[in-house]
Amino acid sequence: MLLRPSILLLPVVLAACSGEEPAVDANAAVTATPATPAAPAPAPAAGRQTPAPQDWSGFGNGAVSVVRRGDGFVPALFLCNATNQPTSIALTVPAHGDATLVRFDDVGRGIETRAVSVGGPDPGAGQIYYPLSADGREVGYIHAANSQMLDGATTPTVTSLGIDGADLRCRWQPQTRFLGLTARRAVLVTGPEDGPLVYRSFDFAERADQDPVDNGRTTRATLTVTGGERRGDTLVFRNGATEYRIRASGDPAAGAAAIEVFRAGARVQSEPVLAYTLGATAASPPPRVSTRFGCEDGSSVAVLFDNVADRAELSFAGGRIAVLAGQRPASGMWYAGAGYALRGKGDTVTITTPDGARRLCTADR
Repeated sequence: MLLRPSILLLPVVLAACSGEEPAVDANAAVTATPATPAAPAPAPAAGRQTPAPQDWSGFGNGAVSVVRRGDGFVPALFLCNATNQPTSIALTVPAHGDATLVRFDDVGRGIETRAVSVGGPDPGAGQIYYPLSADGREVGYIHAANSQMLDGATTPTVTSLGIDGADLRCRWQPQTRFLGLTARRAVLVTGPEDGPLVYRSFDFAERADQDPVDNGRTTRATLTVTGGERRGDTLVFRNGATEYRIRASGDPAAGAAAIEVFRAGARVQSEPVLAYTLGATAASPPPRVSTRFGCEDGSSVAVLFDNVADRAELSFAGGRIAVLAGQRPASGMWYAGAGYALRGKGDTVTITTPDGARRLCTADR
């Protein structure tokens, strides 16, 4: 049985980060407002097991997390950039409780992957634990705060992660718009959705100088740049003659993400992003939406729209399932695959099956 530490809830503070030049005043756009700590979560009852959730869409508070695997990105449940150890961990979205833990080591940026199982939630006193197991034994846990008790939660509220006896304290701030890792640094961007944004970097080579602040939920930044703005999928910050750009999409299939540095309009540096979380915005669609459609022939179809993977999973009577990939319609929605198609607008769709039959269906309300 692993011992699970009691972690205080996060104070509300505004911060963000990245870069490589002399730091702007780190306090220029930071105002800390201490929050009342929550009581420690009680330890789970011995032997109690809760089934693992099958739908994790509400875990991230509308944020999108991804991690690089091979030549592309795959959806992740969260990214934990540890503030107390030279490591970071991303966990892929569990399928039937099974997930891949991807561990990034600051020293040499080694990458280790490991298969784990995620157990069901064990809530208490505003905090939630999810056990992690491997090879039939418990090896760690995810510790999250109840997001409804935190102001400005735009990302998963994972405050700590236990693995093999180590307690990793995860960097977390309210109004986070981006948290990402490159081979050299972690980068955090926070601020109101419509700006101005604050950008901070935490260089791995200077971890010894990054003293904990905000009860250990973040550390002193290597560089802070204020006054940033969003331009489409790019976050832009100016520090004198230097411009920092963060390119990252909420769609894992969109390709590479990078942190770039420009001087006099010319790109002088580019660092690929290994894993990142994009904070929720008012315009962000929920990651996954389940809808049941009633069709004119009397049948019904359940559809899971996955806005992260850009696909739709159709479940028909009798257990038949079809997974359709998102297409590029001029308007409305369009998914296709394996001879099936789903097209429509609003609550009405037309579903085509491999035999060419079409059925008009309307969402149940």
